[in-house]
Amino acid sequence: MQPARSNDKGFAMTGSFSCMLLTALLVFDTASLDAKRQWVETLAAMGREVIAREQTIQALVDQDFERIVYLGTGSLSGLAREAQLKVLELTAGRYATMFDSSMGFRHGPKSFVNAQTLLFDFVANDSYSRQYDLDLLAEVKGDNIAPVVMAVGTHSAQDFAGSGFYFEHGLATMPEAYQALPDVMFAQTLALLASIKVGNRPDTPSPTGTVNRVVKGVILHDYPAGR
Repeated sequence: MQPARSNDKGFAMTGSFSCMLLTALLVFDTASLDAKRQWVETLAAMGREVIAREQTIQALVDQDFERIVYLGTGSLSGLAREAQLKVLELTAGRYATMFDSSMGFRHGPKSFVNAQTLLFDFVANDSYSRQYDLDLLAEVKGDNIAPVVMAVGTHSAQDFAGSGFYFEHGLATMPEAYQALPDVMFAQTLALLASIKVGNRPDTPSPTGTVNRVVKGVILHDYPAGR
């Protein structure tokens, strides 16, 4: 049973996504209870940082942009997909979005970047994986095309010479699966503010009604016996 406040009343899953992810982590993670307790306390503090720094995110949304890219390595590349989905949902497709792994983005997909692109990379805590995130950020920044090339992560992400959204309470030793929770709060907040910017109602952002909070029309087809 999830907490009542995690039952999102709006269109996009935000609180419910975070609660389901945290529940799965706490149930299936084999780490000690003490370690998990420390990580939960830390990520809660990191989440409060996002709320306190809303104006920093608002300044990003105030930029003149038309495209948003989210990147990450390992499990954080999966988070990049969720992050771009929030923008897509809450702005009803008003902004073009893309997600990829930091390594996967470096060839053809990088063609997506233009002078009106905001690019964010969820920088890994793992010291080896982090190198690929930082290399990608440095490469795109060096292209001098995108107005915003930003690292999102803990103090370890500050190895990037460019701009960043760094968590003061972050732990460089915290597994990326837990790091994903405050990271996605950054992305959720940005998507919410972007929705307001384009004049949408975040709770019902699809003006045509083609997508809805409750998915409609899904048919569960019988699976052939013996297949």
